[in-house]
Amino acid sequence: MNSFQQVVTQDLARLVSPPIEASAVDLDAELYGHYGLSSLNMVLLMTSVCDRTGTAMMHLTEEDIADLRTPRDIIALLAKINHVEA
Repeated sequence: MNSFQQVVTQDLARLVSPPIEASAVDLDAELYGHYGLSSLNMVLLMTSVCDRTGTAMMHLTEEDIADLRTPRDIIALLAKINHVEA
């Protein structure tokens, strides 16, 4: 598990209601449908993930956020912005 994946799964696991174990996060499950995230939850998730990975939120566009459907999408976006492999 890479560090982006670890951060995304940990933060998502804490954010969903009720909280789940990070190991139970399905990287291909829908953030809004399966995990029931609201747009506010998504902002909170991305703020936390960016803070913990040292990724400046200014690098994210509205389109980037709107295109995020799964935890795997978040990991791929972080890798792209930080110029590393997902």
